[in-house]
Amino acid sequence: MKSTIVEKVQKQAKKIAKRETQRFPEAAAAGDAVRQGDVYITLLADAPAGYVRRKKWDRQLAPGETQGSRHIIDSTAGVVCYLNPHATEFDGPVLQIKQEREITHPEHGNWILPPGVYGISYQRTQDALDQQRRVAD
Repeated sequence: MKSTIVEKVQKQAKKIAKRETQRFPEAAAAGDAVRQGDVYITLLADAPAGYVRRKKWDRQLAPGETQGSRHIIDSTAGVVCYLNPHATEFDGPVLQIKQEREITHPEHGNWILPPGVYGISYQRTQDALDQQRRVAD
């Protein structure tokens, strides 16, 4: 039994290393998350109260001009974007996805997201002065 689990973990690690496309688990529950580099994609039960719907928005989910910031949703069709009016540098948009969508990145494996509500957030680190800052690819 243990070798089977280890084999599954090794197989998944190889997929990630090869930058293969992965699918967010259909059986995931609110609070489950996946990572694409410095971006976290978390399944939510619903769009948070107080968030503002954004009518026009860029498909890029992480701020920045570098190749590392190119976390891009394949299309805005069937997607509603919400923003936190009090967002910190660690808070990205919330996406209500009505049809399957793919988050692409030139350096990391892509993620296919089934319909649901997903919060985007950014990895943080603590510097020598104990101040938190956003990690950027």
